[in-house]
Amino acid sequence: MEILAPHSKRHREAMIDLWCKIFGFGENARYFNGRAFCEEGYLDGSHYDWKASRIGMVDGQIVAHYGVWGYDMRVGSATIRCGGIGAVCTHPDHRKRGYLLRVANASIDAMRDEGYDVSLLFGINDFYDRVGYVRAFSYRQHAIETDDLPTADPLRPTRKFKLVRREDTDKLYNRTFAGQTGTAVRPTFRRAGDIRGEGHGWRDDRDRLAGYVYVEEDRRGDRLKCYEAVGDPEQVLRVLGRLARRRSFSSVALMNQPRATKLIQRVEAERCEITTRLNVNGGPMARSISLASTLTKIADVLHARLRGSSLSKWRGTLLVDDGDEKVLLRIGARGVTVGEPVKTPHVLKTKGYAVQLVWGTDAPATLMQDAGMKATGDAAALAAALFPAQDPMLLTFDHF
Repeated sequence: MEILAPHSKRHREAMIDLWCKIFGFGENARYFNGRAFCEEGYLDGSHYDWKASRIGMVDGQIVAHYGVWGYDMRVGSATIRCGGIGAVCTHPDHRKRGYLLRVANASIDAMRDEGYDVSLLFGINDFYDRVGYVRAFSYRQHAIETDDLPTADPLRPTRKFKLVRREDTDKLYNRTFAGQTGTAVRPTFRRAGDIRGEGHGWRDDRDRLAGYVYVEEDRRGDRLKCYEAVGDPEQVLRVLGRLARRRSFSSVALMNQPRATKLIQRVEAERCEITTRLNVNGGPMARSISLASTLTKIADVLHARLRGSSLSKWRGTLLVDDGDEKVLLRIGARGVTVGEPVKTPHVLKTKGYAVQLVWGTDAPATLMQDAGMKATGDAAALAAALFPAQDPMLLTFDHF
């Protein structure tokens, strides 16, 4: 098998054909729905990275694919480069030969060469750990009974709109989720091929977009699913309440919304049902591509966290040993910097799980225990201060 970067002209048609035969995409997983899906935004006009993705070829035929959709991801106030993985597949006639693992490892090397910091995917169980991916975060939904939603009319009139990428929704989204670890900096997908459902937006006194909700009907579950909600929480809940009642849904489910937002804080202060689905080895999984680059980019965030902790006056060095990569953090009065590894009494051996600390997947103590990390000197206390739980989340419409 030959492994190479796909070419946007020579390989595009064969890639789409393979994807559609395996996945179908779209409603009822039909081949031609899949073609439209790829042509209207999933591949064409998207942020698919032709340089970092990889294909495997046998006798001139594409038999394996590992796709990378590159985007900027927030870690607190900083941004890092993330490779979102999608359309991972092997031709049925060429399975169980190790082709996909070889193509995946080649793509990971290419991401490193192309300047990526981390990678994220939404995968099947018990497979991607073979190429270094570990749990990134958990799926979550907040369900609200329609009877518990406000009955008053929305504070501002709303207008239904088609779910296409818009500059005004992207701008409002970026302002709302600034500082929320795990979210993407938009635009990501530039066309509408990856989007379902409908939007409802409202404007302020200066005729600027002030908020919106993205919703999809779930008749089987007798609920209205809300994938994204931006704006004044009272307005959002009134809009959702009106939509649910007019369509006779018994509940509204807020899907994978960051808990740090004012909306979710409002919802959790009242009556709701929170469901969390945790996949230890599957679902949202991440891996480090370049730990040194990542820690360099978030150094100011680390410094700010340390200043706000009980270790604000701590000075010295911390070695983060992730197995394949060792990175030294120099902690001084003026900031945190990244340097070449040197001997230090403060060592955190993360065993390939350092990416969970970066994402803030859980509290550091929990992550360290679950992964069997080892700490010497003040490393455990420093980890608690530098890498607090962040409740990371990537909203649905940025999935790849």
